[in-house]
Amino acid sequence: MRAATHTLAIMLCLLATLAGCNKASAGRYAPAPDAPKERASDERRATLAVTRHVDMEVAPEAVAPLFASTQAACEADTASACVVMASHLNTGDYASAELTVRAAPAGIARLLAKLHSGAGLVGESTSAEDLAAPIVDAERRLAMMREYRDSLLTLRAKAGSDIKALMSVNEELARVQSQLETATGERAHLQQRIDTETLTVSIASPGAGKAHPWRAIPDALREFGAHLAEAAAGAITFVAYAIPWAIVLLPLGWCLRWLWRRRRTAR
Repeated sequence: MRAATHTLAIMLCLLATLAGCNKASAGRYAPAPDAPKERASDERRATLAVTRHVDMEVAPEAVAPLFASTQAACEADTASACVVMASHLNTGDYASAELTVRAAPAGIARLLAKLHSGAGLVGESTSAEDLAAPIVDAERRLAMMREYRDSLLTLRAKAGSDIKALMSVNEELARVQSQLETATGERAHLQQRIDTETLTVSIASPGAGKAHPWRAIPDALREFGAHLAEAAAGAITFVAYAIPWAIVLLPLGWCLRWLWRRRRTAR
């Protein structure tokens, strides 16, 4: 019984070492340099996470309706699984709004066509992030974890009635399964960023970026608490730095004063 437990423990250590070696060697992996350029270009386009940004400038009374209609169009587009990720609306003399949505490329194209058909488009930009390397790393890590999990399942089958060995294997198996589920979720999130696009629509009225002279007062009152907390934190930090110096300088100053008074008395 002890021999079987000892053997299983050695095998677990070897498996963990093998997994670490595979992970280290995976970082040195590089794609074959002789791959066709055209195929590599297609694969790169298939791993791009696209982000788009549109700037709109409309009259103050048109900011809220444009914001609401764009958000409603996204929520109604169930075919593209359009979701609103963030939204902000500020009404008043200098009205502004911002809306960030995520949807399939076809849904984003429909929203862009809707915005282009109206008036007020002043700017548009597109950026892309290549997720090829994170995807390769995620898939490689998943493959190693699955292999390690299968090895643990084989060990559990060989443990038989050895309770101690079964507990050790099951504990390691639960840890690996948890890591496997986390890595699977991260890989799915990367794929979602590739399969969908993100669009941010910024809507502003003319002069919204200009600060009104009297707006400084309500802004200062609104941020009074934050400024007070920052000043208090600075004071506390100063005291924390001053205490060690006070411990050193006060006795030194007292000694210098004592020597100076003694010298005056001697004269």
